[in-house]
Amino acid sequence: METVRKNKPLIVQGWLRALLFTVVWAAVILLSGVVLALLLRNTGKEALVGPLLVYSSLALSAAVSIGLVWFFTVVIDKRPFASVGFNGLHNTRQGLVGFALALLLLCCGVLVLQATKNIEWTDAGLNATDLFTGMVTMAIVAFYEELVFRGYLLGNLMESMNKWAALSISALLFMIAHLSNPNLSLPGAINVFLAGLLLGINYIQTRNLWFGIAFHFAWNFIQGPVMGFDVSGLPLKSLLQHDMHGSEWLTGGAFGFEGSIVATILLLASAITLGWIYERKYRPEALVSSP
Repeated sequence: METVRKNKPLIVQGWLRALLFTVVWAAVILLSGVVLALLLRNTGKEALVGPLLVYSSLALSAAVSIGLVWFFTVVIDKRPFASVGFNGLHNTRQGLVGFALALLLLCCGVLVLQATKNIEWTDAGLNATDLFTGMVTMAIVAFYEELVFRGYLLGNLMESMNKWAALSISALLFMIAHLSNPNLSLPGAINVFLAGLLLGINYIQTRNLWFGIAFHFAWNFIQGPVMGFDVSGLPLKSLLQHDMHGSEWLTGGAFGFEGSIVATILLLASAITLGWIYERKYRPEALVSSP
């Protein structure tokens, strides 16, 4: 699905727009994070600095990301903001498929850990405030990360190169952006890259962000605030609690389920399967024969 341009962008090359955006986005995120940390540490409320810094950084990163994507899309690219992946707001099926796939993969992963006796469920307790906070947090993360890495970067890279090359580069950038996450392992880094591929496969065919947003949200929310795993190394209060046993390569260790080779197999298999399905569905002859 190609994007039709009505106006010539200020920078013609899509790869150059993507590069410029990446540099500006990373610099602003880093600088604003440093300034925020310094301001909070000068409040004199040391006990509140940790949690306040996490949520303030999240809100600031989201605001910066949304603002920069809007600016680059409207001012630099000369096209409507909705063109990054929101033209099909009425299409809920994309989101439902993404949510269902994330839920299926996580359930399969937990069943494997259960069968191998690497996980032991210890407690369950509903705290509506914690669950709601986790839901909102994961929704914000999913929205702005998909907007940046799929909506803007992948979309612009596809204007300059083969879609699979663009997908690989965007997934690599997605992985690099997560290298500062606590307790990152080699399997964890590989899995973040594979997740970047899986999240972008729908987008390179449909230019629709709802699959990626829904998958990203469900993967993080169900994994963390519901099942009790750390999410990319970040501990969260959860509905269920468990103890892990055995090799960290199998369980994911302190990085969470995303650091497990079980997740590697599931993400890789899903990316290959989804890529095959979409290539068949959106190949030229299939589109011509569609009613």
